[in-house]
Parts: sequence; C-alpha cells; structure tokens
Amino acid sequence: MPLEEKKILLYLLDNEKITRKEAIKILDVQKTKAHEILSSLIAKILQKARKRKKHLLCFKKDEG
Repeated sequence: MPLEEKKILLYLLDNEKITRKEAIKILDVQKTKAHEILSSLIAKILQKARKRKKHLLCFKKDEG
C-alpha cells in the first residue's frame, strides 16, 4: 500500500471523514493527485467489500 494511502487511513482513524481539500493538505499534493489517491483507495476498499459481500463505507461528494 502506498504511503499516501496509509496517511489517509491514519487520518480516518481519528476523523469520521476526509475531504479532497483535507487530503491535499495532509499529503501536500495538487488537486488532481489527491483525487487519484482517494479514488484508488476507494476502489481498493470497494473491491475488498465486494469479496466479503458487505458494504463498508458510504461516500459523499464534496459540495464546492
């Protein structure tokens, strides 16, 4: 697992959610890179959930 994804998961241990803006700040990356990292992490989580036949997370699109 890439370091950026680990940072996101560590953040989520202490926080209920993460926005793209928060990811940009935490990872010190540009908007596009933050989107790529979050999308990749979401895809991995959903793939594992499908294998387990469970719904693990609910995502809400940023408003703004």
